[in-house]
Amino acid sequence: MSVIPLTPSLDHLREHIPIARVGDDVEGVHQVRVATRRLDVWLRLAGQRTFRDDLAWLRRGASSVRDLDVVLERDLPGPLRAWLVEEHQVARTTLIECLDDERLGALLIGLSVTPPVDADRAAARLRRIARRCWKLGKAAERSAGDIERIHRLRRALRRVRYGLEWTGGKAKPIKRLQDSFGAVNDHAVTIALLERCPARAGLADFRSDLERRLREGAAGAIEGWRASRELVKALR
Repeated sequence: MSVIPLTPSLDHLREHIPIARVGDDVEGVHQVRVATRRLDVWLRLAGQRTFRDDLAWLRRGASSVRDLDVVLERDLPGPLRAWLVEEHQVARTTLIECLDDERLGALLIGLSVTPPVDADRAAARLRRIARRCWKLGKAAERSAGDIERIHRLRRALRRVRYGLEWTGGKAKPIKRLQDSFGAVNDHAVTIALLERCPARAGLADFRSDLERRLREGAAGAIEGWRASRELVKALR
């Protein structure tokens, strides 16, 4: 019987937790978030709910920092950048609290003793994930301007990609499709942060440009989905 252990992503998580704690390399936080997402998909393939809430808790802590890391790489107006740097410090403090929490230690121990998943069962559950992705894609097509539906499709594509990677399938075409949605999320995250910025009243032109880029990116992502959706359909 062929089985799929979660060891690679668990080791990846353990390796990058100390890097994320130090904070000198933004890749540390990024890879913590990636590892939690991969492990979440593994648990879906295994049909397990246990530990998924704990992974989501850790991912939220990492995401708050990672989103700010990504936005701070952009060319930003001075007042927005100054505020984001302050927000980044707050997010870092919260992440460190997560990384030092006993809950993380318990999560790592629990995952380390989780048995591997049967490959055939994982393949069957991947088909369910692909069917869900297909439905979300059709819904996004019907209302291409709905950013929330585009975000749901982006997340579903990511689960399909990781599911293929876990089961030995061809994930690169799905990754390319998923990546086309990345800019949409980056613009949406920036707009959401701008909404909270105390200096937002003086940044109307910057926001207008972001909204234009968001609309254009959303349209491009949907076109990319239409061109490649048969890849997902074939997995159902």
